[in-house]
Amino acid sequence: MGAEGQQNAGSWIREFQSEEDAAEAAMLLEQAPEAALWRETDLRKVRDLAGVTSLVSITGGRISGMLIGRKVGEEAEILNLAVRPTERRKGEGRRLVERLLEG
Repeated sequence: MGAEGQQNAGSWIREFQSEEDAAEAAMLLEQAPEAALWRETDLRKVRDLAGVTSLVSITGGRISGMLIGRKVGEEAEILNLAVRPTERRKGEGRRLVERLLEG
């Protein structure tokens, strides 16, 4: 996908932009106790990690979900995944995982 991201049902997915997204992603992780709680300073470095794909979904102008993972051949590993509580059960996490697998 290009810089515009992938649109679906009122939300869209794009690559994580470290500086711009780190603070909002850190707040999202605080709302998701099942996700690993990564600090904002660590999230700022995520795009620099070799072989790692980092994605965010946007709904209503805000980050509503995030996924950090990697794919090697036919295998993929999710390093962290979170969806804003108000956006759960709407397919947001599934769309993030599908986008990782496409890459």
